[in-house]
Amino acid sequence: MLVDTIETNSYGVTAISWSPNVYAPSTIVLGCRDKSVGSLQLWTFAESLNKYVRADDKKAVGLYPVISLAWAPFMGRDYHLIAAATEDTKVSLWRAEMRYDESKKALDPVELVKVQDIECPGRKKKSPRVIAWNLIGGILMVAGKKARRVRLYKADAEGKFRELPSADEK
Repeated sequence: MLVDTIETNSYGVTAISWSPNVYAPSTIVLGCRDKSVGSLQLWTFAESLNKYVRADDKKAVGLYPVISLAWAPFMGRDYHLIAAATEDTKVSLWRAEMRYDESKKALDPVELVKVQDIECPGRKKKSPRVIAWNLIGGILMVAGKKARRVRLYKADAEGKFRELPSADEK
């Protein structure tokens, strides 16, 4: 049963991730191709309209299309955290800013704000292909196209994500 169709204004959807927050309206982020650059689109379900509506649209998030998205579990933060990987060896972190909707008694995501770009070591052929968050959303895992290991990134005291040393580097 088809619930809704989302029509983007892009040249194609290249990645999709659902919000894991069960206490907010159903929300998704789409990685898209706009001409030759990547973009992000944030969509949330509007019950009053019975359809998904675009909450935000960020153009040129990378020099290349978004190839992977990961939405961090919502564990006590007052914002959502989304990781977006592009083919130019970058993973960018985005906050989905929230607004409390009194009529729904719920938080609605309303805007994407870039937090940080993480430069992943390697050349384009080793660009990040698979990204995922751990269960509580505190560690980001990144695996490259031809890499033989998974890199782990964790926020430091200032909130900047840094690569954790591997077992053989300790």
